[in-house]
Amino acid sequence: MASVYRPQIAPQMTSGALPTANPDSFGAGIGDAIAGIGMDIGQRAVREARMEAERKRDIDVSQAMAGLATLRGELDAADNEARMTARAGAPGHAAAMGQLFDERAAALLDSIGDPDVRARFAPQIAAARASFVSEADAFERGQTVRATVDNVGVAGNAFANRAARAATPEALQTEIDGFTASINALSLDGRTKAELTRQYRQQAVAGWVGNRPPEQIGPLLASGAFDAELTPQQQDALRNGADVEIRRRELAAQAEARAAAAAAKEEIDQLQREAADGIPIDPARLDRARANAATYGFTGDAYDMAKLAVKDALNREFRSATPLQIEQRLRALNGQIAQAGERAEPAWIIARDHLQSMLGARTTQVDNDPQAFGAALGIQYEPIDLSNRSSVGRRVAAARATAEATGRPPVYLSPQEVTQIQADMDTPTGRRQALATAQAFMGVDPQAVRQVATQLAPNDELFIHAAGLPGQVGGQVLEGRSLIGNSYTAPRALDAGLQQAIGAAMALMPPQSRNNVLAAARSLYAYHASRDNVPDTAESRVDPARALRMLHLATGATTRSDGQRQGGIGNWEGQPVLLNPRLTQREFESRMASLRTTGLFMRDGTEISGEMLRTNYLPVMQADGRYRFRDRRGGFAVLQNGRVGAIDLQRLGR
Repeated sequence: MASVYRPQIAPQMTSGALPTANPDSFGAGIGDAIAGIGMDIGQRAVREARMEAERKRDIDVSQAMAGLATLRGELDAADNEARMTARAGAPGHAAAMGQLFDERAAALLDSIGDPDVRARFAPQIAAARASFVSEADAFERGQTVRATVDNVGVAGNAFANRAARAATPEALQTEIDGFTASINALSLDGRTKAELTRQYRQQAVAGWVGNRPPEQIGPLLASGAFDAELTPQQQDALRNGADVEIRRRELAAQAEARAAAAAAKEEIDQLQREAADGIPIDPARLDRARANAATYGFTGDAYDMAKLAVKDALNREFRSATPLQIEQRLRALNGQIAQAGERAEPAWIIARDHLQSMLGARTTQVDNDPQAFGAALGIQYEPIDLSNRSSVGRRVAAARATAEATGRPPVYLSPQEVTQIQADMDTPTGRRQALATAQAFMGVDPQAVRQVATQLAPNDELFIHAAGLPGQVGGQVLEGRSLIGNSYTAPRALDAGLQQAIGAAMALMPPQSRNNVLAAARSLYAYHASRDNVPDTAESRVDPARALRMLHLATGATTRSDGQRQGGIGNWEGQPVLLNPRLTQREFESRMASLRTTGLFMRDGTEISGEMLRTNYLPVMQADGRYRFRDRRGGFAVLQNGRVGAIDLQRLGR
């Protein structure tokens, strides 16, 4: 209700004037005043209601504003969290954010009671939604592009690596064209497509050029074929990389060559050391060493390897050869060299010198341990049982087989066996055992006895001679020797008496054999004199019969079952002669008497008959048991060819 204007100062009454007559004078003014008061109260109520409504709207508006602000904060937080956990490309992010905004905005509008306020805020919420969803959509589209670019990056790297391995420029271009078509098919903007195509095309070309052999990279870049693809900086990097790789390879090759040369030199030196030690050389290693010596310019080593090849071939060829076989080859080679003269090949000279060295070494090897050499040839040597004749026989057979293979005299005991026996030979028992060892061969091969005795006592001629004497005689010789000068004093005339008794019977024997017989007879004389208690002194007279009997024993004479002596000192026309160990005096005379034609001649060519031989010549036995015939002037009967002849009287009676 509109208020009524009232003046603030009442009009003044004039003095002495009478009040005028009007409605107010009759109470009308009071009614108007009451009516004015009523109107004023109504207007105030309306105003207060309007003010309350405005207050409520202000509250709704302020709450809506606060709600909208809170909504934006919460939605921004939700958007940020969704972005952090979004999958690659953030698919559906904008739609999810729009749905979330709508749900939260509807709740906000529902909380506003005043329709006018809802109506007023609806446009603001719509504007806020548009802004919010637009930002979410921009993020989603950005993430989609980013995911696409990332995928293109994976595919681009694979393409670039594959293209870099292309065998030819044509194959490279095919890869590039395929990748470019794939990029163009993407829903990316043209600028992005162009940049991706350029980036990975450049990467592929750079990789392809970089994968070429270093020596090809410089010419490829210099041709200008890749100027459109590669920047100057990339070309410089590729060119520098190629130069570095070329230098690295050169240095590596030089280092490798030095290492290979050093390894080759070491192998050559090792081969020479092994060859010097007698180790067989693998032909493949030797061929490699010769090739390396030529490759690396080892002139001296090349000659040494060629020389070693000749030697190694000879070592292989003559690995099991006997000294005789080596000597035969050596003689043939010497003849070949002599015939060729100055045209003789160096390899022949090397072979000759090596064969000469091999001959000496092989001879020493065979001499030192022929059994080991024989075993290497496959000849079986078993431990010997001296009490078993068959065992001794097998040892003799093995020694003979080795001797036949080597061309050397047979050796019956091994160095180990000899050493074992010699260890006790300083004692009487040991000497008797050694003698028994040698004599164990007597029944199998009498010729082996002397060889075995020589092995056991190489410097004791009397021991060697005693071993070849039959029965107990050898032991008596050794015991008699130990008596002389100790318990027995030999007559001074003993040696002269023995020499007189033997006369010229051993004229054809080696001087040492004659000395051995005399020494054995002297020892036997001492043994029997001591056994028979003969009190000899230095001045004693020598018993001729005893001396002759000792000479019989010392020359190996034996007594047959019929009591006849065979071997020893015999007699021919009053002269002492040495009898063949298988002949008695009677058999000797009988066979001499049976000679009619002799096959022997005088020096002037006159044939010697049996009668002439018996009358004018003295039979003298030589070491093999045959007899030569010496005339009174000291000359010998000869064969028709002029060489000294001999007759085997033992075989003559068979």
